[in-house]
Amino acid sequence: MMMVACRECGAIQRIAPLPRRAAAECYRCHAALERTAGRSAGLALALSMAALALLIPGNILPAMRSDLLGSSVEARAIDGVSAFFDDGWPVLASFVAMFVIVAPILRAAFLVAVLGALGLGYRTLWQGRIFRLAQALRYWSMAEVYLAAGAVTYSRVAAQLDIELLPGGWCFIAAVLLLIMAEAALDKRRIWSALLPNPPLVPDGRVLSCLGCQLIMPISAEGSRCPRCARRLSIRRRDSLERTTALTIAALILLYPAFFLPMIVTVQPNGVMESTIFGGVRQLFHHGYWYLGLIVFGFSIVIPGLKLFTLLWLTLSVRYPHRRFLLFRSRLHRFVDSINHWSFIDPFIVALNVAMLSFPGVISASAAAGSLAFSLVIVLTMIASRMFDSRLMWDAVERREPARHKGALHA
Repeated sequence: MMMVACRECGAIQRIAPLPRRAAAECYRCHAALERTAGRSAGLALALSMAALALLIPGNILPAMRSDLLGSSVEARAIDGVSAFFDDGWPVLASFVAMFVIVAPILRAAFLVAVLGALGLGYRTLWQGRIFRLAQALRYWSMAEVYLAAGAVTYSRVAAQLDIELLPGGWCFIAAVLLLIMAEAALDKRRIWSALLPNPPLVPDGRVLSCLGCQLIMPISAEGSRCPRCARRLSIRRRDSLERTTALTIAALILLYPAFFLPMIVTVQPNGVMESTIFGGVRQLFHHGYWYLGLIVFGFSIVIPGLKLFTLLWLTLSVRYPHRRFLLFRSRLHRFVDSINHWSFIDPFIVALNVAMLSFPGVISASAAAGSLAFSLVIVLTMIASRMFDSRLMWDAVERREPARHKGALHA
């Protein structure tokens, strides 16, 4: 038996080693504690190595080629970065570089290092530190979102120009699929247990769990480094409510320019066309790509609004606690946190369009202020979602109704 602390509600519980194709859920909030269906460290290592090998050519080789009036333009995945830099938007270029190139490559490399060392029998603190960084990078790795943006761009450009997928594009597609499969094959709880197992019994007195790897430690260890992943130990995220509230308000302020300022400006022989988020969705429906329009509408309009509403509701629920909808709020936070990065599909579409529609004297495209405002809304809400400690909602209800939780163990 092994003691684990739920990262969503803080409940400490004992789980037995799971057989294949089994899962363990938290008894309070039903968050996943461990899943073993189809998981294999060796498979995850092989998939990560293959993805890492394909990410390099997938970023630097030409991915797509478009032809217009006898001239052609070849675009690489990395050209989204240079397109934003050339248009004078270094912040946007930095976002694309980090989320599409740096984060996926570093995550794959970290997984190869940790899983390879474990396979060779090594158990050192640097592995825990790197594995924690790999899990953090998963949140900011958006190669699959960039691939979805590429599919939308391909469909949109194909309606007007001749376009062809090149070897770099195939490499990038394969790398993204391998990264998704590696994530599905990775059993994070077992990797952490292989590095340093959780205690079989709860230590005497109050305890806390590491925010990085959920290792259970005595409360006296607060402020020191976790012996498994080297993260600074704390009972709850420091200033969680204040930071979440400030970031959410900042995102709300930017929401209007994000929705109504132009995302991209296209110069064509028949004039200049400015396109907002709503205009881009309307254009997809107009050309018959209603399914892509629905995807962009959902991820670029519905999800940002849902995220902001959820973050405001969650922060208020801590200040004014009530048991009603407590489980639903926890599930909503998990859902929003898991789909957060998909809202970046629209800025990525802008980056790819700017790179693909570059025919001097005929047609050209450049990013506009709406792209920066919208990207900042997404980044701010992603940070806010990570800053929010969902255990605070359960703590607030327990303080209000202590009799209902008498005898329960929480980290």
